Amino acid sequence: MNLTIGNFDGIHLGHQSVIKQLTDISKSHNFQSALLSFNPHPREFFSTFKEPFNIITPSFKKILFEKLGLDIYINFEFDKALASLRPDEFIQRILVEKLSIKSIILGADFKFGKDRKGDLLLIKEKAQEYQFNVTVIKPVIEANNKQKYSSSIIRKYIKNGMFEKVTEALGRHWHMNGEVILGDQ
Repeated sequence: MNLTIGNFDGIHLGHQSVIKQLTDISKSHNFQSALLSFNPHPREFFSTFKEPFNIITPSFKKILFEKLGLDIYINFEFDKALASLRPDEFIQRILVEKLSIKSIILGADFKFGKDRKGDLLLIKEKAQEYQFNVTVIKPVIEANNKQKYSSSIIRKYIKNGMFEKVTEALGRHWHMNGEVILGDQ
């Protein structure tokens, strides 16, 4: 299995680049491509301030993953037990023992494990020990702003009504679902 890890909220152009490279490498090595995500988002789990957080719904996320050619979508429950795993424990218990990865593709700023202490240096070190490959993806940069695409920036664009920027960052139009309730007639 060839794996990437992240929430991938919005599945913006940066996410799409990671998934494309994941599926391309997977096909070339005859591996299944898989994405490991968490629910709730770790930031949401640790935050005391709750507000609408997701750019897209979980059901639309699954549809987009299928369209992008992803073979397997794994959604772990993010709870106290998972949050308390040290980075080396996460690699051994989750990536190696539970998922049996052969390869992993990650963004350059990837952090994981208890207190986000795990980084690419540790992943690369453990990859030698457990014999899996690591590929690091460079961020996709916005043409005009020279900043990397990120879900938090897209949330700001949405909040500020900057929908042309949202469309540019997502590579498609953004939409939201909801129930229309009729008021007084």
